[in-house]
Amino acid sequence: MILSPADLARCDDIASKGLAHVKPFVDAVAEATGIPARLIYGQSRKAQYAQARQLVYFLAHQSGVGFSTIARAMHRDHTTVMHGVKAEANRRANKGVALEN
Repeated sequence: MILSPADLARCDDIASKGLAHVKPFVDAVAEATGIPARLIYGQSRKAQYAQARQLVYFLAHQSGVGFSTIARAMHRDHTTVMHGVKAEANRRANKGVALEN
Protein backbone atom coordinates (compact mmCIF):
# COMPACT_ATOMS: atom_id res chain seq x y z
CA MET A 1 0.00 0.00 0.00
CA ILE A 2 1.31 3.42 -0.95
CA LEU A 3 0.26 6.40 1.13
CA SER A 4 -1.04 9.48 -0.60
CA PRO A 5 0.41 12.93 0.15
CA ALA A 6 -2.74 13.65 2.21
CA ASP A 7 -2.18 10.47 4.25
CA LEU A 8 1.44 11.45 4.89
CA ALA A 9 0.37 14.93 5.95
CA ARG A 10 -2.13 13.47 8.44
CA CYS A 11 0.61 11.23 9.86
CA ASP A 12 2.90 14.23 10.25
CA ASP A 13 0.12 16.12 12.04
CA ILE A 14 -0.44 13.23 14.45
CA ALA A 15 3.29 12.90 15.15
CA SER A 16 3.73 16.63 15.76
CA LYS A 17 0.88 16.65 18.29
CA GLY A 18 2.86 14.32 20.55
CA LEU A 19 5.84 16.65 20.38
CA ALA A 20 3.61 19.64 21.12
CA HIS A 21 2.30 17.95 24.28
CA VAL A 22 5.78 17.17 25.61
CA LYS A 23 7.86 20.16 24.50
CA PRO A 24 6.60 22.51 27.26
CA PHE A 25 7.77 19.99 29.85
CA VAL A 26 11.19 19.69 28.22
CA ASP A 27 11.49 23.48 28.12
CA ALA A 28 10.44 23.82 31.77
CA VAL A 29 12.87 21.14 32.98
CA ALA A 30 15.66 22.63 30.87
CA GLU A 31 15.05 26.06 32.38
CA ALA A 32 14.78 24.74 35.94
CA THR A 33 17.86 22.52 35.76
CA GLY A 34 20.05 24.49 33.37
CA ILE A 35 20.40 21.40 31.18
CA PRO A 36 19.92 22.29 27.51
CA ALA A 37 16.85 20.74 25.86
CA ARG A 38 19.06 19.07 23.24
CA LEU A 39 20.69 17.05 26.04
CA ILE A 40 17.33 16.14 27.53
CA TYR A 41 16.21 14.85 24.13
CA GLY A 42 19.64 13.26 23.56
CA GLN A 43 20.89 9.74 24.09
CA SER A 44 23.40 10.37 26.89
CA ARG A 45 23.10 8.10 29.92
CA LYS A 46 24.83 10.54 32.29
CA ALA A 47 22.82 10.57 35.49
CA GLN A 48 21.97 14.27 35.42
CA TYR A 49 20.62 14.07 31.85
CA ALA A 50 18.78 10.80 32.44
CA GLN A 51 17.13 12.15 35.58
CA ALA A 52 16.09 15.34 33.80
CA ARG A 53 14.64 13.20 31.01
CA GLN A 54 12.79 11.05 33.55
CA LEU A 55 11.43 14.18 35.18
CA VAL A 56 10.01 15.22 31.80
CA TYR A 57 8.38 11.80 31.44
CA PHE A 58 6.92 12.02 34.93
CA LEU A 59 5.55 15.55 34.60
CA ALA A 60 4.06 14.90 31.18
CA HIS A 61 2.46 11.66 32.35
CA GLN A 62 1.08 13.32 35.51
CA SER A 63 -0.61 15.89 33.28
CA GLY A 64 -2.35 13.16 31.30
CA VAL A 65 -0.02 12.58 28.34
CA GLY A 66 0.17 8.88 27.49
CA PHE A 67 3.32 6.79 27.60
CA SER A 68 3.32 6.22 23.84
CA THR A 69 2.88 9.91 23.07
CA ILE A 70 5.75 10.82 25.38
CA ALA A 71 7.90 8.07 23.88
CA ARG A 72 7.31 9.27 20.31
CA ALA A 73 8.09 12.87 21.23
CA MET A 74 11.27 11.87 23.04
CA HIS A 75 12.35 9.24 20.47
CA ARG A 76 12.20 6.47 23.03
CA ASP A 77 10.33 3.22 23.58
CA HIS A 78 7.18 3.43 25.72
CA THR A 79 8.67 0.98 28.22
CA THR A 80 11.61 3.34 28.71
CA VAL A 81 9.13 6.09 29.54
CA MET A 82 7.25 3.79 31.92
CA HIS A 83 10.52 2.99 33.70
CA GLY A 84 11.41 6.68 33.89
CA VAL A 85 8.06 7.64 35.39
CA LYS A 86 8.44 4.92 38.00
CA ALA A 87 12.03 5.95 38.78
CA GLU A 88 11.01 9.59 39.30
CA ALA A 89 8.05 8.55 41.44
CA ASN A 90 10.42 6.47 43.59
CA ARG A 91 12.86 9.38 43.92
CA ARG A 92 10.00 11.62 45.05
CA ALA A 93 8.70 9.00 47.50
CA ASN A 94 12.17 8.60 49.00
CA LYS A 95 12.57 12.37 49.39
CA GLY A 96 9.12 12.83 50.90
CA VAL A 97 7.78 14.85 47.96
CA ALA A 98 3.99 14.55 47.74
CA LEU A 99 2.58 13.20 44.50
CA GLU A 100 -0.52 14.80 43.05
CA ASN A 101 -3.12 12.58 41.43
